[in-house]
Amino acid sequence: MGPSSLAAQSILGSISTLTFQIHFSNSSAAAVRIGNLLGEKNANRARIAGNAGVVQAVLSATLTSITLLATGKYLAELYNTDPGLPLGFYLAFKTPLGLFGLWIGLTLALMFTAVVSMILNSNADWDAEVRKAAERNERDEIRQKGTRVSMAEVV
Repeated sequence: MGPSSLAAQSILGSISTLTFQIHFSNSSAAAVRIGNLLGEKNANRARIAGNAGVVQAVLSATLTSITLLATGKYLAELYNTDPGLPLGFYLAFKTPLGLFGLWIGLTLALMFTAVVSMILNSNADWDAEVRKAAERNERDEIRQKGTRVSMAEVV
């Protein structure tokens, strides 16, 4: 691997980490919302929130992909104006050379994860998830009551 390929790898790592933060924060927000709705024993709204999270993820990923595809050359120039660097981007994305295989593998893995997540979400038994959440909440409440110490016991 030459310096251009290694530089491209470093830039791609930085950009993918940045874009990951967008999607991670959105998925965390969706997970918290779904968890709260399960705690409220509201299976229907939890299902709707899960589906909304999937739609939001697809839209966000599409927008991110379009942005990266449209600005790839300019992103490379933000890091370095060396003409070899955009060539490193080209080799990484458009040919079977260099880091292309690595990034295609990463892309396929992320696509697979997204598809499996959508399948799991669409096939979830939200009523059962509500029951499980309620059981966990009840166990936690019992555990907390058992460990509480009154002020009279302390004195």
